[in-house]
Amino acid sequence: MKFISSLFVVLLFASVALSTDYQFATCVFGPFNEFPGSKDLNGGIQIFKKGDDDIQFLFEFDGVNGDGNYAAQILTYGLHTSTSPDLGEVYNPDKSEAGCPTTTTYRLGDLGDIEFVNGKISNPLVQYKKPSISDDINSIIGRSIAIYSGSYDCNDAAKSVGQIINYCTVGVGNLTFVSDEFNTDVDPKVDTNSARSYSKLDELEPNGVVYGLAKVFNTSIIQDEVEGKVFFKTLNSSFIQVSSQIVGLSYQAHGFHIHEFGERSDLTGYAVGGHWRSEGQVHALPENETRHNGDMGNFCAFSDDMNLGYYKIVTDYIRVSDLIGRGMAVHNSTDMGNANVGGPRCAQGVIALINPKGGDAVQLPSEDWVYDVICPHGAYKGGASSYSGSDVPTDSSSNEPSSASTISSIIGLVIASIISTIIFF
Repeated sequence: MKFISSLFVVLLFASVALSTDYQFATCVFGPFNEFPGSKDLNGGIQIFKKGDDDIQFLFEFDGVNGDGNYAAQILTYGLHTSTSPDLGEVYNPDKSEAGCPTTTTYRLGDLGDIEFVNGKISNPLVQYKKPSISDDINSIIGRSIAIYSGSYDCNDAAKSVGQIINYCTVGVGNLTFVSDEFNTDVDPKVDTNSARSYSKLDELEPNGVVYGLAKVFNTSIIQDEVEGKVFFKTLNSSFIQVSSQIVGLSYQAHGFHIHEFGERSDLTGYAVGGHWRSEGQVHALPENETRHNGDMGNFCAFSDDMNLGYYKIVTDYIRVSDLIGRGMAVHNSTDMGNANVGGPRCAQGVIALINPKGGDAVQLPSEDWVYDVICPHGAYKGGASSYSGSDVPTDSSSNEPSSASTISSIIGLVIASIISTIIFF
């Protein structure tokens, strides 16, 4: 009986741990400038939910053209992939009519107007009922919040709100940086954004195909300009492909990781937190079957001029739907698979949900390129046929932990927990 009770407790704990909701999210405006009339907005938006209370948005940005009202909307996708910006429509999972949050009918993504008086937002803390940062169909994690040149007309909700002047991607927030404006007693050392799954995306996206994209830019720890993309593509029910193209990195192997938080508020890259991981996982390189979820090895394949770098891996170790809203970081040196994870973060970004109809967001070189994610010999020119890396992972070997090995690792962790619980009782 004790064994059955212990098993129930362990499985119940695992179930709760896997379904924990997000408590805090952030949306920091970046240097995208992809729309006609784009403005460099300074700052961002913090989003907080505690218990069953309505969600609160704290608008903290400036840079708009003078005083007045500027419409804000939540859009379906967090970034776009083509030269024709595609952030989708106003997010509207319940198919409501357009409106203002103060009217009877409105879409989830209708946030109303942000009023500027004397260059400052007059009412920065706003409470909403429809948006969510939990694992449900109303979640805005990985989507975008856009600011427009015009304002809402609540008497004619279908009227245009003008052009987008800037937007940000909603990422999982680091509670260390939560604003005092929320008047919360949350302890960042105890309360964490530990949600493991964002599975509703598999139900919402066409055919369950989820694509993610992070645009990474250099942090303040380096002087060089770094810019690139990291693309996450669902291949089938088991495997995903992660590919990347980055310009400006130094010619060496760079640690390459998915981090806990999609938080860009700290220019050094500190706010993205530690590696994205589950209970019982350890830091290691991609051939290790109990490594952190976010351990992607190293970025080390470069073009002949050594300025443009590429990365590619195919794996069944993680799902795209689980990593939307988290952070992507490129480290300044090599990840050795031990305590030396690659030093400071030299580039960072937020992993956004993107429209799969936009195709591949990263165009890789020809098929004869070699992609090594362990990089035992450091950086190399990927197109060179003479590459001699004897430990190069291939798509059919250590790059792709089998479904059976992944399941066996999980079962092993559960059995270990059961045994320890039995001993305790």
